[in-house]
Amino acid sequence: MTIRAEMFALALTFSIAGCTKQTATLPYYVDESLTPLWLDREQKSSPAFHRISEFDLVDQSGEPFTADSLNGRVHVASFFFATCTDVCPKTRRQLKEIARAFANDDRVLIASYSVNPERDSVAALAAFGIHNSVDHRRWRLLTGDRRTIQTVAQSYLIGTGKGADYGVDSVAHTEMIALVDQNRRIRGVYNGTLRLDTRQIIADIAELLR
Repeated sequence: MTIRAEMFALALTFSIAGCTKQTATLPYYVDESLTPLWLDREQKSSPAFHRISEFDLVDQSGEPFTADSLNGRVHVASFFFATCTDVCPKTRRQLKEIARAFANDDRVLIASYSVNPERDSVAALAAFGIHNSVDHRRWRLLTGDRRTIQTVAQSYLIGTGKGADYGVDSVAHTEMIALVDQNRRIRGVYNGTLRLDTRQIIADIAELLR
């Protein structure tokens, strides 16, 4: 287990404990410490409260995709690259399970950001999507310039890890995935390779939809 995974496990333990003791409402995450916070109404409504930043990317169909495309929808975010053969396939299998759970619900979206945008062109992502049976309506594979991707990753608070963690020198990615509510505020962080976490994400998405 990587250091990030251990941090995640600790944060998730606090999150589950907090939900049990305090409220059924999911916590918020506002900085890289990934400390779950339960907020009052005034704090949650503050315009200064952390949200996923503005960005301008394209998806596997070549269609523009911006931060506004996330507004009003619950989404799960991941960071990957198409030729990854280590952690990404494991995460992809769990994301497919989430996609199947909400296959008929337009309120839920998966957003996967390529951390190797120089190679993951629109055409490459389109081929990747076809090969992996990715439903474009429910799951967007996103690419753009590297600086934008890095800014987006920082916005999700989970970073993009270190390439050396997975035996690659030039590409950074992570097994962490984030759950974000309809207002682009982070409500959960999980290890995307673990089936137990996948079941928790599905339950937490249902909670947000309620």
